[in-house]
Amino acid sequence: MSEQNHLEGALQQLLQERAELDSVIVALQKRLGKSATTSSGIPPAKTLLGAGASPSNAVVYRGAFFNLSVTKATEKLLKTFGRPLKTPEILASFEQAEFEIKGKHKRAAVYTALLRSRDFVKVAADTWDLAERHPEAAAQKAEELTAKQNKKKKGHKAAKAAAKAELKPQAVEGLKVA
Repeated sequence: MSEQNHLEGALQQLLQERAELDSVIVALQKRLGKSATTSSGIPPAKTLLGAGASPSNAVVYRGAFFNLSVTKATEKLLKTFGRPLKTPEILASFEQAEFEIKGKHKRAAVYTALLRSRDFVKVAADTWDLAERHPEAAAQKAEELTAKQNKKKKGHKAAKAAAKAELKPQAVEGLKVA
């Protein structure tokens, strides 16, 4: 775990340095009248500066969430930022990374995915964080989700029993039931 924290710290430092270098490169290119791309042809990093964000943890790169689900992408994003994020901030980061969410109601899709996942907890209205950072809230959410699943199972069992009862042949006076 310590090694992972060290690597994450190193990654954050490199991302900050890259963002700073990208901004310097763009400024120089602007002065020279050239298009805003880095020397390698990679467009500069985009930053998302929300409430409480600093440039060191606010870099979102194009393709950062490639081939990930909404929940896995959000997990990566929350680990990168190191703080809880509101649903609109998550959506803005996804947009900047050109992460596509299918459907008309993107905000509702993200909100519902996070609400149903045991890996995320709401820490304030429309604000999400990783469950591992909030053990009490995670335990409470796990209980609620388990209770909801058990209720659903009981409902299915009752419906099956009712359907089975309707299919049982009933004896009619004077007739034999085979």
